Amino acid sequence: VRITFDKELHTAYRATDLFDASLPTYPALDAGQVILEVKFNQYLPTHIRALLQGSAQDRCAISKYCICRKFEL
Repeated sequence: VRITFDKELHTAYRATDLFDASLPTYPALDAGQVILEVKFNQYLPTHIRALLQGSAQDRCAISKYCICRKFEL
């Protein structure tokens, strides 16, 4: 099981060099937004499932890639 919190998602407009530190980047999330990502193989432990069930936040499937690409449209 891997759980991550992403709150500083940035994009670089039309960038092709992933490791160019001089590229200007732009925030892809609104202030205060956080992405909770839960990845697991075939089994999600019961205690983790119970923690996630109690959340009152919006649940949806997202793609961080798609969030960043919307700035190119």
